[in-house]
Amino acid sequence: MTQESRRGLGTLGPVRRIVCRGQGKWFCERCVTRYQEGPGDCPRCIDEPLLNLDVGAVRELLEELDANRARQRWGQAMGASAAIVIVVLIANGLFGTQTLRGSARFGAVAMGGLAMLLVGLFPPQQRNPLAK
Repeated sequence: MTQESRRGLGTLGPVRRIVCRGQGKWFCERCVTRYQEGPGDCPRCIDEPLLNLDVGAVRELLEELDANRARQRWGQAMGASAAIVIVVLIANGLFGTQTLRGSARFGAVAMGGLAMLLVGLFPPQQRNPLAK
């Protein structure tokens, strides 16, 4: 596990906690349900193994999966904001009078701000039932 994921998802921005159904030490990551009975496959999901929450490696895996979802969401937000900013910069170049240096500054600031807004509006899911 990387040092970044050990610090938790708080460093990667806001998250939307998915409420875990049921109780028990066996957990299905796909349907976010805990079960008393295990090991084996999840009764609701086809070919999805139940994970034992008492095992440290499983808890680290769930943290890593949540961190990967957060990184993926940031990548999607940066891509979407880059596309929007490029359209704005092209329109500015065609119809505006701003210099290239000013446009580049605007683009960098706008892309970062827009990405933060998108992640704030559409936060990644946090499925780990043990996360604080």
